[in-house]
Amino acid sequence: MYLSRVEIDRDNRYKTRDLTHLGAYHNWVEQSFPEEIENNQRGRHLWRIDRLNGKDYLLVLSADRPKLEQLGQYGVEGTAMTKSYDTWLDHIEAGMVLRFRLTANPTHSIIEPNHLRVESYRM
Repeated sequence: MYLSRVEIDRDNRYKTRDLTHLGAYHNWVEQSFPEEIENNQRGRHLWRIDRLNGKDYLLVLSADRPKLEQLGQYGVEGTAMTKSYDTWLDHIEAGMVLRFRLTANPTHSIIEPNHLRVESYRM
């Protein structure tokens, strides 16, 4: 697994013009894996936009390394990077207490017999 990030270039109006909706970000992520597109075998890429120290970043978690040239397409030049995520995962042990932030989008609702609304989330 690989964790990649790139600072989103908010100061370049030509780049931000192309990123006016979340579908554009999804396309940006998918285009960062050209071999998958060529082979018509797309993998699962989890991504999010995150604000760190006053800057916006595109974060991508994937089984394969993205092409940094494509990942940096809408980013600040020289900020695209990828690191192995397995190193961090290998340090997790049963019983550890970890803190994290979660952003989730509800995908559908299920009505329970007792009329409580339960949201199902996809991550």
